[in-house]
Amino acid sequence: MGKLNKNSKGFGGFELFLVIIIVVLLGVVGCGIYKHNNKTTVTSTATTINPYVGWNTGTLQYAKLTYKYPTNWLISGSSTAIANENNPNSSGYNPINPVSPGRDSYTLTSPSGSTLLLTEGLPTVPYQGSKSTPITALGSNMFMLFGNFNSGELASGAPSTEACLSTSANIVGKDIAAPDSKYTTSGTFVEPLQFCYSTAVNGGASVVGFESDPNFAIAKQIIESMKYTN
Repeated sequence: MGKLNKNSKGFGGFELFLVIIIVVLLGVVGCGIYKHNNKTTVTSTATTINPYVGWNTGTLQYAKLTYKYPTNWLISGSSTAIANENNPNSSGYNPINPVSPGRDSYTLTSPSGSTLLLTEGLPTVPYQGSKSTPITALGSNMFMLFGNFNSGELASGAPSTEACLSTSANIVGKDIAAPDSKYTTSGTFVEPLQFCYSTAVNGGASVVGFESDPNFAIAKQIIESMKYTN
């Protein structure tokens, strides 16, 4: 009575085989789930390129602005304490004391001879034209307005000799809309902040010529780098 027959013995072996198969399958599935849940996640991070790496830093003392400029651009100029006294000359412009409490006047010169003027308190200049290119400067959307260095007037089709930072894209018979300064005050008939790029091309260049000039692109970068120190 205590002996197992063949059928019961065979059933017991088959049952053991099933158990082994189930254990193996559970192990494989469990291992797969573990690897899935613990796999190393590779995150693709976009690399932000800093266009100002290796550039020098300049400061406009009275405007309280810093800016970046390439090491191969030469810088000249100074910051001078000036009181904004009301003593205009016969033309209505005060050439001696145009800005309070002081005036910054610096010129950056590219290797090709083109220049970027960074200053305050120059005489207002009437512009005639609507040709400009957008730029983001001092936290606002502005424009580099094309004009003529001598008269400021840009007749239809005439070549430009300079492009100045302006809050308006279209100036017709009015003073250039130079942005205001947070820390300096300009007298009558003088502009607040004036950032103007002048081409080295004799006689000026077309707007297309300006926009294709690599030094003009660098000048825009310099202006775009400007930040108030406080």
